[in-house]
Amino acid sequence: MRSRRFLPCYKSLLRLATPAFWLVAVTTSAQSYTLTVTNGFESGDFSVGDTVPVWSQAAPDSFVFVEWTGTATPWLERTNEWRSNLIVDVDPMLDTLTLQANFATLPFSPVLDSADYWLRKKDTTAIDPALKDVFYVMPPDPKGLVFFFHGTGATGRGLSSIYEGLSIMKDLAYAGYGVVTLDANEVTAGDQPIGENPPDGKIRWLVAGAESATATNNIDISNVKALKESLVVGFNLSTAIPCFSIGQSNGAWFSDLCASVLGFCASAHITAEGASGTYTRPDLVPVVWILARNDQTTDSTAAIANYTTMLASGTATALCWLEPSPIIPERFGRSLSGVTSSQGDSIFTQLSSEGVIDANGMLTSFVNDIDDTLLYPPLLNQEQETDVRQQLLCANAEHVVLSDFNKTIIQFFKDALAVTSVTSPEIEVPVFRAVAGSPNPFKHSTTIHYDLERDGPVTIAIYEAGGRRVKLLSRGFERRGRGHVVWDGRNASGAHVASGTYFARVRTERTIQSGKIVLHR
Repeated sequence: MRSRRFLPCYKSLLRLATPAFWLVAVTTSAQSYTLTVTNGFESGDFSVGDTVPVWSQAAPDSFVFVEWTGTATPWLERTNEWRSNLIVDVDPMLDTLTLQANFATLPFSPVLDSADYWLRKKDTTAIDPALKDVFYVMPPDPKGLVFFFHGTGATGRGLSSIYEGLSIMKDLAYAGYGVVTLDANEVTAGDQPIGENPPDGKIRWLVAGAESATATNNIDISNVKALKESLVVGFNLSTAIPCFSIGQSNGAWFSDLCASVLGFCASAHITAEGASGTYTRPDLVPVVWILARNDQTTDSTAAIANYTTMLASGTATALCWLEPSPIIPERFGRSLSGVTSSQGDSIFTQLSSEGVIDANGMLTSFVNDIDDTLLYPPLLNQEQETDVRQQLLCANAEHVVLSDFNKTIIQFFKDALAVTSVTSPEIEVPVFRAVAGSPNPFKHSTTIHYDLERDGPVTIAIYEAGGRRVKLLSRGFERRGRGHVVWDGRNASGAHVASGTYFARVRTERTIQSGKIVLHR
């Protein structure tokens, strides 16, 4: 039986030297263990094999989460993300396991700045100069520029005014990238006709005609191109500076398209389908897909179809799924509006008493289906209510800006740059490698062969084409060199899976090796 208890949120973060270290101690005994978290969250009694969510404390102001370290990292799904899952599934003879959440400060200030740039607006057919708000984080001598695109009905300013959006910007800046947000043309000019069709009543980026879009016939792509040129001059950057993009919702549609048209190195695509015409373009760039399991807005089938088109084309791509996670009071500390720990406790108490979350802390309904009076206790201001809703959407894996895969995106960008440039000495190994299954196709079992460049934690698993994990084959510390593991065509429950296409994935701290394997019964 699993029990939960929530530890107080310690406020000593800003008083510590950087990098700062937080300790998570895991004591094992026979087939169960107790998890105790200091300056992080999740605790209770668990059985070996349980999936245990682990959170770091919210990183305030100019702090950023760096990584988890310690003896338990071989059992973490992602050692470099602020929220991960711990699965202690082997070696119960160990008495104690440790994790450390490492934080550091941004080495420059201010964290966020803004300026007005003269770009253009297109109102029906008329194109005129327009002064646009541009928000940015610009470290000294950035290694690249990342354009961050908002979703439908939102703004560039809005991305930097929510905790998760600013977290993405800070993590990218800490990794050495300049990050820029701007508004879509329709934010400036109002809802516009789409070709011969009338306005659709939504304010968003132009993605119609993706297969033939250019910087000449698409006003939004034209503005991004012009802004890049202005930034190069204003910050004295190289004209050849590598560029990337990130988008959420409609911004993800636009991110993939704009990156391809303008020859960026890669795009990150958060909770959206994408325009099918983008993924058949000959100039398509690598794309990392971040989809949310309970996203009611995105047609996940269409998104996976576009992802599969990329796989078939040979263009580098990856797919990550955000799964629902328990609500804890400290989650609401991920706020830019000053939600306090006592308010977080009140929110959690109300959600529990009203039956909005179950005994395990999981939401019982989609956030938008819950009456607001059940979500917010008295005395929260409007900005705090917005922050609370954002965290509930993230925890329930719905349609929202999310920062659960920041380091995954950054690594994808680094590796995309490594395979498109020979002038990037900081990149040691490319992420896009293939693993082989033998035999392939197979009927009863197949052996998956892989190569490791260095000693370290390794996770090997089988996934469906849609991204859902079928079975964890191996997780632990391995030495560099060649390795192999056998898959017998069964899932985690021991049942035979259906004939079809699956993917073997070998993940280390720095690389992801994957390969397609086909099962014929």
